[in-house]
Amino acid sequence: MKAHRNNFDLIRLLAALQVAAYHGITHFHVPIHPFLGSLLGSFPGVQSFFCISGFLIARSVERNRDDFKTYAWSRVLRVYPALIVCSTIWLGLMLALGVFHGVEWWRVVSWYLGAAAIGGSGINPDFFRSFGMGVWNAALWTVGVEIAFYVLLPILYLMDRWGAAFLDRIFCVLCLASFALFLGFNGLNYGDTRHFGGLTKAVWFSLPGNLWMLLFGTIIHRQFKRLGPLLSGKVLWWLAGYIALVFATRGLASGAGGKAIEAAILFIVRLALALLTVSAAFSFRGLGDFLLRGNDISYGLYVYHLPVYNLFIQYGLGAAQWFPLALAGGILCGCASWIFLECRMLGLKDRFRAAVKTDVKVKTQETRSDILTIGPQGGTIE
Repeated sequence: MKAHRNNFDLIRLLAALQVAAYHGITHFHVPIHPFLGSLLGSFPGVQSFFCISGFLIARSVERNRDDFKTYAWSRVLRVYPALIVCSTIWLGLMLALGVFHGVEWWRVVSWYLGAAAIGGSGINPDFFRSFGMGVWNAALWTVGVEIAFYVLLPILYLMDRWGAAFLDRIFCVLCLASFALFLGFNGLNYGDTRHFGGLTKAVWFSLPGNLWMLLFGTIIHRQFKRLGPLLSGKVLWWLAGYIALVFATRGLASGAGGKAIEAAILFIVRLALALLTVSAAFSFRGLGDFLLRGNDISYGLYVYHLPVYNLFIQYGLGAAQWFPLALAGGILCGCASWIFLECRMLGLKDRFRAAVKTDVKVKTQETRSDILTIGPQGGTIE
């Protein structure tokens, strides 16, 4: 396995575990002490994922500015294999269990193609409402957001022809505009899907309403020369400060200070979370490699945990005591996805990158050969 100089894989795993734990506690009705529940909710895994993606995808775009094919191929191989396999397994299970009985075939095909192409973008067909928790995989809306960001960011980078400072200003403006859009569509009530309409939920679960968190990561990456000394090796300080900030502002953030104060606190806390996430990636370097040995089961765990939970709940194993076993099942699926699929796909990505570099090297040598064999007046040099 390839060694890393940061802990992003470890942070992604912790973020995936937070999401899986949150979903499990909710759907298995696990009793939890209010303080622990508050602490768990203070480190939202989805927002950490978005920050990491904003940071790493910006780095990938900059690294492959002259080779968009490698950039696109890398993104496809990282996202789609596990997404397609997970959707296909669920399709087979639902066919075998008769869930699609009486459902028009085109509706099943439409769901499958949407799930396999963009994670379904958070859309859940009504024919899943009677199975398990009623939503086949509520976590996959983030995959659609990520894919849209993969497409958008290289387009935004075209604006750096007017200078790096101009592009930085564009990122800041878009970040603030996305946050304003999020607030405009009841972002302070985010997650309360029962009391708000379809348009509000469309903003909550799409790129426009989440771009601000992704761009936090991108902006931190672009300013890392300045921010690096403040972040690298200082995660314990950032962690202590973040926890203090969250609990010190909790009363105001719950509405006591008015919506303007609540919005400002949300922005500041999420920015602090982004800075903490990057600080953790560049502190205790090598810890991730030591613990994970180059393995990264975070995406597999994230994609598979809710289908596993659905099966448990459907077959009467939805009580609190079954949650640890269900979580273990999600982790095992994540491990299997990594070992038998994702790791192999990433190997293809490395081989593709090597092939592209070889092709570029050959073309460069051919160009140099042409220069050496053609004289200044067009005559051949012997």
